[in-house]
Amino acid sequence: MEIRALRGERSRAEFAALVGVTPLTVYRWELPPGSPELRRPRGKVLARLRSLVAAELPAQPPRPPDATLDPADEAALLPALRAIDECHLDGAETELVALLSGGALRGDASRALASIALARLHLLARHDARSAFATLLGVGDVARLPRPVQLRFHVVSAHLHAHADLRLFSLGRTNHHAALAEALFGAGDEDERFFLWYAQLTAAISVYEPAMVARLVERSAEMRALATTPLNRCLALEAACLCELSYARAGEASRSVEAFRAASVAAGLPLQQLRALAWGGEVAIEEAEPPPRILEALEQAERIQQRHRIADGVHSMHLHRNEGEVLMRLGRLGEAEAELLEATRIGSSVGFTPFRIYTSLARLYAQRGRIEGTRRIADELLRFEGVHMEHSRAFGRIARILCDVLEGKAEPGWPEAVVENLAAIRRAGAWAIAYRYVAVHAAAICTSAAPLQEAERILQLAERAFESSASLTASALFRRYRGIFLLRTGRHGEARQSLEAALATFQVSGNLPEAALVRRALANLDHLEGRPEAEGHLAESAAALEALGMAVPPLLASEAPPPAAAQTASRLHVDDLVVPLQRLTTRGLGASILQRELVDIATGLLPGRSVALVEVDSEGGILPLGGEVGGPADPRRWFDFSDGVGRRLRLGVGGALAPEERAALSSLVSTAALAFEVAALRGFSRERPRQVASRAPAEEHVLPGFIAASEPMRRLKAELERLSGSRSTIIITGESGTGKEVVARAIHDLSQRAARPYVTFNSAAIPRELFEGQLFGYRKGAFTGATSDNPGVIRAAEGGTLFLDEIGELPLETQPKLLRFLENGEIFPLGERNPARVDVRVIAATHRELLELVREGRFREDLYYRLQVIPVHIPPLRERRADVVALARFFLRKLTPEGRETPVLSPDAELALVAHGWPGNVRQLRNVIERSLAFDPLPPILTAEHLRL
Repeated sequence: MEIRALRGERSRAEFAALVGVTPLTVYRWELPPGSPELRRPRGKVLARLRSLVAAELPAQPPRPPDATLDPADEAALLPALRAIDECHLDGAETELVALLSGGALRGDASRALASIALARLHLLARHDARSAFATLLGVGDVARLPRPVQLRFHVVSAHLHAHADLRLFSLGRTNHHAALAEALFGAGDEDERFFLWYAQLTAAISVYEPAMVARLVERSAEMRALATTPLNRCLALEAACLCELSYARAGEASRSVEAFRAASVAAGLPLQQLRALAWGGEVAIEEAEPPPRILEALEQAERIQQRHRIADGVHSMHLHRNEGEVLMRLGRLGEAEAELLEATRIGSSVGFTPFRIYTSLARLYAQRGRIEGTRRIADELLRFEGVHMEHSRAFGRIARILCDVLEGKAEPGWPEAVVENLAAIRRAGAWAIAYRYVAVHAAAICTSAAPLQEAERILQLAERAFESSASLTASALFRRYRGIFLLRTGRHGEARQSLEAALATFQVSGNLPEAALVRRALANLDHLEGRPEAEGHLAESAAALEALGMAVPPLLASEAPPPAAAQTASRLHVDDLVVPLQRLTTRGLGASILQRELVDIATGLLPGRSVALVEVDSEGGILPLGGEVGGPADPRRWFDFSDGVGRRLRLGVGGALAPEERAALSSLVSTAALAFEVAALRGFSRERPRQVASRAPAEEHVLPGFIAASEPMRRLKAELERLSGSRSTIIITGESGTGKEVVARAIHDLSQRAARPYVTFNSAAIPRELFEGQLFGYRKGAFTGATSDNPGVIRAAEGGTLFLDEIGELPLETQPKLLRFLENGEIFPLGERNPARVDVRVIAATHRELLELVREGRFREDLYYRLQVIPVHIPPLRERRADVVALARFFLRKLTPEGRETPVLSPDAELALVAHGWPGNVRQLRNVIERSLAFDPLPPILTAEHLRL
C-alpha cells in the first residue's frame, strides 16, 4: 500500500510518531519514483507498517481548528501577554516558562500561543534566534490553531527569519510567512500588522534590496501609527532608526545622527537601545564626531549587553567595528586591529558578510605597510559565500591587485581591472557607503602608484563615490588623495590647497594617522618646491608616523612640469568674485539658468578666452550645456564638479591660467556645485533636451503591452519600477493567463540589463529526459544524440535575464542543480568537468501553489524559499475590472488587420466585457477580441453581439 494512502488525513508528524520514525523519513518515503532522496521502509519499520495495513487502521478525519482559546487557559496567559506588551520581558519569560513546564495549560492552542510568545521574547530580549526557532518547533500543526494564534505564529516566524543568523536568516522565508500572515489579518490586528512590517524592514535592510527598502520605508509613517502597545511603540522608535539607517547607508548620514542618539536614550528595550548605540556609532564615525563621545556610547553598549545577557549578533559586529575605527583615529592601531578581527569573528558566526570590516582592516594594514595582511583579507573575501557574495569577492579581487602593485608584481593593465571590479560592485547593488569604502582603498593606492591617466580615472570614480555617500571624513580623504595626484602632475599650488583643507578636517575630527599622512605629503611638497624648511618637515613627519607604528610613505616626484603661467599678468582680485558668487547663490535659480550664469560669469572674468560647460556621462560621453566646445585637440584647463545628485559637470577654459585665475575658477565651480545641489534639492528640474525629446510616453515606450488602469496594477507597475535596480531572483505568481510573461518582460526592460538577452524557458514544454541538457547545456558526446555542443538557455542569457515559466513543472531531480545556480551563479553542463560561472538574473513564474507542491514532495523546500526572495503576485482579471476595457482597446489596436480602421467598442459591449467572469483572464479576453475581428465584414463599432461571449 502507498505510504500516502496509508497516512490518510494524518499529518506527517502524527504518522511518524505512530510508526516510530522522523517526519523527514516519512517525507522521503512519499517522494515520487526516481527521486534522488527517495527512501523505502525496511526491517522493523516495514514490519510495523505491514501490521498497520493488516489492522486496516482507518484514516482519521482532520480535526477542525479550535474556535477559541480555553477560557481558563486564556486567563492564565493574560498576565504574561500583557507584561510583554508593556515591555516587562523578564517577568513575562519567567511566567511563560512556568506555565509551559508546569502543565497549567490544557489546550493545544493555549500551549502554542505560550510557545509563540516565548519565541518572541527570545528575539526581543536577547537576540537569540536559535532558541526562538527551537521554541517554535513545539507549536505543532499550525493549520489547526485558531486564526489569531496562526497569525501570531507567522508574524513571529517572519521576524525570526529576518534575524541575521548563519542558518536561519532567509528573506524568502520572511516573505513566505508574511504572505501567510497577510491572509489572516482582520479587524483589531493593527499591532501584529505593524510587527510584520517591522520584521520585513529588518530583513530588507540586512540584505539591502533597494526596491523592498524603498517600498517599506515609504509605509513607515502609516505602519508606525498602528503601534499602540508600549512594546510596539519601542519597536516603532527602532523602526524610525532603521529608516534613517537606510538613508545613512545610501549616503545621507547627517540626518541620522540625532535620531539614533534620541533612540539610544528613549528605547524601552535593552536590545533596541543596544542596536541604536551600534548604528548611531556607525553614523557618528561617518560624521567625524569627537572620539571620546563615541567611545562613551560604546562603553554604555557593552554594559547593556553584559547586564541583560544579550547574545552576539550583527549589533555586536558593528560595535566592535566602530571601536576599531575610533581607535584607528586615535592612533592606537594595535588595539584597533584586535577589535576589527573580533568583529570579523562575530560576523562569520552569524553568517554576515565581512565586507565592511575588511575595508577598515585593509585601510589599517595600508597605514602600517603590512601587505601580507591585506593579501590575507583578499583571499578570505574570494572564498566568501553568502549574502553580498558578489561585491565581497569583487573587493577581494581589487585588494589582491593592489597588493601586487605595492610589491611590484602587478600585470600590465591592472588599473582597468580595478575599474571593472568597482563597476561589478555597483552592478551588485551595494550600499553607496559600502561602495565608497572600496573606492577609498583603491584611490589610496592608485593616486600614488598608478600611471597618471589611470590614476585620474580612478580618482574620478572615487570622487563620484564620495559625492553619492557624502560625509566629513570621506571629503577629507578625497582631498588628501587629490592633493597627492596634483603633486604628481606638478600642480603644486592646487595640491597644497587640497592637502591643507584635508589636514584641517583631520585635526578637527582627531584623526591622528590621517593627519600625519597629510603632513608627510605637505613635507614632500615642500621638498619639491625647494623650501628651506623641507628637510626639517620631512624628519618630523617621519618621526610622527613611526611613533604611531605606521609605515613612512616614499617621497613622490612631480611627473609633469607645472603648467606655464599666463602670458599676461592676471588682473583678478578677490573683489572681482563678490558679484559673480552672489549671482550664483541667488535663491530660486533652476539648473538651466545656473548653467548660463556659470558660463557668462567665467567669460566675464576671463575676457577673450573660450569657455565651455559640458556634462560627462558614466562612459565618458560629452553633452554640451553652454559655451563653445572645441575638438578633441582643443587645449583647455578643465574644472570638474558635481551637482550633488548624480551629474558630472566640467567647466573648460582655453589658454594658460595664472595661479590667481585658477584659484578664482576653483572657488567659482565649488560655489556652482553647491548651487546646483540646492536647486536639485529644492525641486527645480534640470533641462535635458536631448534625452527628453527622444523619449516616447512611458506607457508605450518603457512597458509596451503593460496596461495598468486599475489600482492593483498601478501599484504593481510602481513596484516594478522600484525593482529596476535589483538583481535578486523574482517569483511571479498568479492564475493562468493573467500576464505573468508580460510582467517578467517589463521587469527586464526596466532593469540595467535591458540591452542584454532576455531568454524564455517554459518548464512545461520540455520533455523530462531533455530538461537538464536544455537548461544547463551539454558538450558534444555527453550522451547519445549529442552531436554538437549546446550552451543551454542559462548561458544564452549571459548578462541578461532568464524567464523560467511554469517553474512548478520543474523535474525534482533537476531542482538541486537550479538551486546551486541560484545560490552561487555556477552551472555544471553535461559532459563538462568544471563548473561555469554565469551572470544571469532569474525571473520565475507559476500558476501552481508551490507550497502545496512542497507538502506533496514534488518541489524542494529549499528551492521554494530561495525563489521567494521577491514575490510578485498578479491578481486575476475579475479582481481588476478597471483593466478590462483598457485591455480590450489595446487588443483591438494590436489585432486589427493592417490597413483597416480599428473598431470602436459600443457602451453595451463595454458593459458586457466588464460583467463577464473571465476564468481564463487576460488570455481569454485577447481570444475574444481576436475572434470578434475574424469575421467579415469588420464592423466599425463592436457591439455585445459581435463579441460572442
